[in-house]
Amino acid sequence: MGRASRRRALVSGSGVYEPGDVIWLELDPARGREQAGRRPTVVVSTYRYNAGSSLVLVCPVTSSERPWPFKLALDAEDPVAGYILCDQIRTIDPEARHARRAGQVCADTRLALFQRIAAILDLPDPTRPA
Repeated sequence: MGRASRRRALVSGSGVYEPGDVIWLELDPARGREQAGRRPTVVVSTYRYNAGSSLVLVCPVTSSERPWPFKLALDAEDPVAGYILCDQIRTIDPEARHARRAGQVCADTRLALFQRIAAILDLPDPTRPA
């Protein structure tokens, strides 16, 4: 499939993915300790990136309650239950991984997610003015 058709597939139907969107994906094949199987993920790439690319950056969601330093509990308002694995950012092709949009995390969850990612990457806190 050509780039133009792949891009149309990404933005068709429900539109361009936005930061905080929850999308179900098939994450196999996975290697080592990566999350695998069909599961929810949370989009972390920008609208602009997603609109111009056939790829999307996501963090997987797990139901495991096992302690992990960069896990973020989803809010009761969020469309899925579980924990976002903020340190397992993956670049995926939503078309190839059979993406299905499930909603969007609440503003508090989205902010906490980006704060954790900023800490992992040693970037400035997104809540503080530059």
